[in-house]
Amino acid sequence: MAQVDAAARPAAAPKRILVFVLGAGGMLAPMAQAIYTPAMVEVRDGFGVSNAAAGFTLGIYSLSLVFAQFIYGPLADRVAPRRILRTALAVFLLASVGAYLSVSYPLFLAARALQALGAASMQVLGPAIIGHVYPPDRRGRALGTFQGTLYVGFATGPLIGSFLSAHAGWRSTLLFLAALAALAEIGTAWVPATPPRGEPLSARNLRGLATSGAAGGAFAVGFAQVFTLFGLLSFLPILLKERMAAGQGTVGISLTLLTAAMAFGTPLGGWVVDRRGPRLTIRDGMAGATASTILLTASSYLPPGAALPAAMAAGLFLGLSFSWTFPAPLAVLLGHFGHMRGTAVAMYNVIRFIGGTTGPLVLGFVTDHWGVTAMPAALPFLLAAAGAYAVTALRATEVPSRPR
Repeated sequence: MAQVDAAARPAAAPKRILVFVLGAGGMLAPMAQAIYTPAMVEVRDGFGVSNAAAGFTLGIYSLSLVFAQFIYGPLADRVAPRRILRTALAVFLLASVGAYLSVSYPLFLAARALQALGAASMQVLGPAIIGHVYPPDRRGRALGTFQGTLYVGFATGPLIGSFLSAHAGWRSTLLFLAALAALAEIGTAWVPATPPRGEPLSARNLRGLATSGAAGGAFAVGFAQVFTLFGLLSFLPILLKERMAAGQGTVGISLTLLTAAMAFGTPLGGWVVDRRGPRLTIRDGMAGATASTILLTASSYLPPGAALPAAMAAGLFLGLSFSWTFPAPLAVLLGHFGHMRGTAVAMYNVIRFIGGTTGPLVLGFVTDHWGVTAMPAALPFLLAAAGAYAVTALRATEVPSRPR
């Protein structure tokens, strides 16, 4: 399979341009997810709905993202990437225009669901295309660059949305997204037009993916990371405000440090994957994340002058530690499941979505019953367990990257 795959690797436009195009398109999904959240009051009042209904405009987007993984995973293994992306981006563009023009809440919800259905394509196809185009010893850097742009979209979405909402109304954010989709459509000219030589989806292949130790390790790391990230994004502001008397500006800086570290550190993590291999990268990154959450837990009990700086430092180092490991699970899946890369990446994304959904729920339960200082206490155990399991599984099954 490795020899066939190498022969099938397309000689597309320069690979760096391809990665840039994939990353620019990949920004759409995280950016669109929350770009208008700074104007949620206006969204609620504009449609005359409750707070819960306004929040569901974000929830239905997330649900549609999860559903779309089951569509794009098998497609990515059999259909030409350019064909899929052009169709998906057209759906996203039309849905964004439809959301802008929507005159009722149900129509807006339908448009949001279609937005996610289109945007989700790059979350699967981006890594799958990189795995198809790049050899194993250069895959990490390309994955790191691609994933770094996703977190740029995640971090900048609310900032852009806040600016546009203040100057042109919250619906202008939807036209902005439509314009980005139009540019991404142009960029698909650099995407390979030949279909990958994957295998048809079968019960045997799915069983192999589900029972693989390598896949289990990648899934465990992905779940633990996103569980921790979304849980802290939800409840770290409460810890900083109620326990450390931090102001709104300080809370914003703390969250920015966390997300910015992930955006800018992920390309470095990809370089490390190429140099040291996924197993050692996961080992070191998850160890750093464990230490960071231990520091965050301890910061609640430090003197007032030291608590806030320690918590902010913990957030920064947690973001850097996560970014160090982000490309590694995908590198594992692409290396072990070259015959079904799209499906493997889609399952990985689903596991991460589950982590992002359960993290705020579990940490919210802990906060309600044992107080906000107990909120981060379980995270070191989760991260250490996931890292140890992945390292143990990969020690026997890892396909190492060749040192350059």
